Amino acid sequence: MGHRFVFGAKEASGAGALLRAARHAGCMELLFVRRGTVTVQTAMCCFTASEGELCFLAPDMVRTVTAEGGSATVGSIYFDTDFLEELPESIDRDLFYMLLIQSRTRENRYTPDAPLYESLVSTFETCYEEYVTRDLCYSLRIRAQIDYMMAQIIASYSATRENDRVIYHNVLRLRDSLNYIDAHYREKMSVPELAEYLRVTPDYYTKLFRDSIGKTTVDYINSVRINHGMILLLEGDAPVSEVAEEVGLGSGNYFSKLFRTTLGTTPLLFRRENKR
Repeated sequence: MGHRFVFGAKEASGAGALLRAARHAGCMELLFVRRGTVTVQTAMCCFTASEGELCFLAPDMVRTVTAEGGSATVGSIYFDTDFLEELPESIDRDLFYMLLIQSRTRENRYTPDAPLYESLVSTFETCYEEYVTRDLCYSLRIRAQIDYMMAQIIASYSATRENDRVIYHNVLRLRDSLNYIDAHYREKMSVPELAEYLRVTPDYYTKLFRDSIGKTTVDYINSVRINHGMILLLEGDAPVSEVAEEVGLGSGNYFSKLFRTTLGTTPLLFRRENKR
């Protein structure tokens, strides 16, 4: 029997912080800027989206959405990505994996002139309305819309320039070391150690990682740690020093410095402003 399909939606208007820091475990999130301009911030990426633009965020990344230059309105839908495991073709699963990994570190915006824009916005609005009205079998209709939308996104992702396809396939080469980082971010790790997964030199691994993921290996590892630190700050009451230790950054002072450099605020202020 299949898993329960997870879906949610909301809309927020106003100035300043529109959507507090939150993550949707195992779920991708789509944001549609209905009015104004917003800044979307995660531990790995920060970008601006303007009125009419649609963007998506990778699962499990804590994000904030802030109105810029006045008030704004943003709609949000999120849905689980477990159907990755149900894709019958391995190439489809590989493409989806590459898409999710690269969406962590890149701004994934669809502007009105993008090929998929009209279809994606239509899907967003349909799913949002279905969720609000919740008529009979609304979840099935939403799931069908999401499946078709993701098929379009994955197909579009694969139909890129040859140079981009080479980069995408290199993400697959990094899969074992990326999975290791996700599982062992609390522990000390080094580039030579990670390079062993590919049986390549540390210098080659460093270049391959930066070209494929868009960050240096160290910056990526620290971003993973900061993201988990954000989760702990939101979901618990542990002191900053304990959070730093838990995510592998050791010193509370170093964690706070890195946190402020990444997010522009301190861990305590982040918790105070965002914790529910």
